[in-house]
Parts: sequence; structure tokens; C-alpha cells
Amino acid sequence: MAWIESHQSLPGHPKTKRCARKLKVSIPTMVGLLHLLWYWAMDYAPDGDLTKFEPDDIADAMQWEGDADQLLSVLTDARFIDQDNGHLLIHDWFNYAGRLIEKREQNTQRKRKSREKAKQSDDRHAFVARDTTVTNEGVTGLPNQHNQHNITEPNQPYQTEQQPTEPNPINPVGSSRPEFEMNPYRMFENEGFGTISPVIKDQIDDMLITYGERWICEAMKRSVVAGKRKISYVEGILKNWKAEGIDEPWTKEQPKKRTGSQSKSGKPSIPIMTNEPPPDNHITDEQMAEMMEFARQMSDKPDA
Repeated sequence: MAWIESHQSLPGHPKTKRCARKLKVSIPTMVGLLHLLWYWAMDYAPDGDLTKFEPDDIADAMQWEGDADQLLSVLTDARFIDQDNGHLLIHDWFNYAGRLIEKREQNTQRKRKSREKAKQSDDRHAFVARDTTVTNEGVTGLPNQHNQHNITEPNQPYQTEQQPTEPNPINPVGSSRPEFEMNPYRMFENEGFGTISPVIKDQIDDMLITYGERWICEAMKRSVVAGKRKISYVEGILKNWKAEGIDEPWTKEQPKKRTGSQSKSGKPSIPIMTNEPPPDNHITDEQMAEMMEFARQMSDKPDA
């Protein structure tokens, strides 16, 4: 049974909304129409090429009862279908069903190799069954060594000197392979953000135009450290960095978080005593010890 990936961001994507608006259908209907197109292509256009099909064929595949030419025009304007040198291609088809097609091809090649291996094994068994000749050299084909003296090889000197090895560079966040270093698409999947869908690819494309590869990769690293593997969190980091106006904001030291019992100066905060009834929360033993220590230090200081 065939399947394709379907991402939760598809209904809210501007491309989906634009198509639904122009075709005058609801968002759920538009999502269903797109999936019908992809399901049909897996059987009749597994390479994603729709050039040989007429607009009526595509409309019939999507079970669209309206104007077929209008449907094709809307899909190409929204880039769900690309026009490339006279060819009609489903946009980013490999990201939708390429892995399934690739797996089918691998299974076909594996079965073919298995059949060839079985055939070669049958041929060898048949040859051995027909060959009944016996030679003086024995089964192995080696000369008879019963009358030969044992010949020993001298022991090789023991090598004590170890060859120097270069340590593999390790990236504290992410893979040590250099091709992942400044490739936001590879880093996205390698760092566990998820699978690159057409929607995510468009978002990364837009961020590349605005911020560049280095900024996006550094923001992804910061997201991994924070445990927030979301493209929206990465985009939020980029916006904050841009607002700071620093060339390399990721090199700036992050401020340390203050504990609840400390003020900005690092001194313990002492609650002000009033005639108001005490709040529901009580002072802990640790807070009381801090206040007593601070009072003792203040009493030891000389008068100004």
C-alpha cells in the first residue's frame, strides 16, 4: 500500500489559501484535492512529470467538476505544479513521494540480485555434480606436501611505534561532518527538527534571502541547545538578532538568569514589613538565613 507524507502546516500555508480562494472552495476541500492529485501521480506519474496529460486528465484525477484549465492555471500560479521548459512537474515531488519511489527501486534491484545469485548457485552445483574427475593434487588443487620439509617464515619485528592519527573534529552541536556545518537544509533534518517538507523548504528559502546561511545555522544550533526544535523558534531568534544590529550576535554572551531571591545587584531581596496581613506564601528557612546574613554584614560596616 502506497503512502506519502502529509504535514500539518499545509492547511494554513498561503499557497493553499490562495488556491482555495481562487477556486472558491473551502480549505479542507483544497487539502483533499491536493492529496488526490498526489495519490494519482504515485500510480500514473511516479516521476512527477504531468507533461503527457491533458488538463482534463488532471482535473479527473483530482475529481474536480469545474473548469479544468482554470484548475491547472491556479495550481501553476501557486507553484503546486511547476512549468519548466514546456514540462509540467509536480513541485518538489521527491519530498512528497520520492522516498517511496526510491524504496521501490531498491526493492526491485535487491530482488533482481537475489535471483541472479540463486541462478549462479544452481549453476555451480550443477557443475560440481558433473565433474567426477580426481587429480593427484587433491581437492584443493595444491601440490602434495607430505614429502616437503616444513618451511617457517621468520617472525616480523614487533612494531611498538604507533602511527600518529589526526582527531576527528567534533561539533559541540550537530554532526562532525563538514557538509552539515553551513547547510540549513541538511542541519534541519540532522538535528532532529523533522523532515524537509515543501512548506518548510519555502520558509527556509525565505529566511535565506533575509538572513543568509550562517545566521540560520547558528540560530538552529541555539534552538537545539534550548530544546526548541521548531522552525518558528529559529525565526524568532533571527528576528531578535537582527533587532540588536550586531554582525555576529551568536558570539554575544547570554545573560545569566537570576534566582528568585536575588536582586539585580546580586544582594538578597528583603521583603518590606508593613501592617498588612502576611501573604499566603511563607518565608522559607533559606530566605530567612539570607536576610539574617545580610543584616549581619550591614551591621559590621562602619558609618559613612
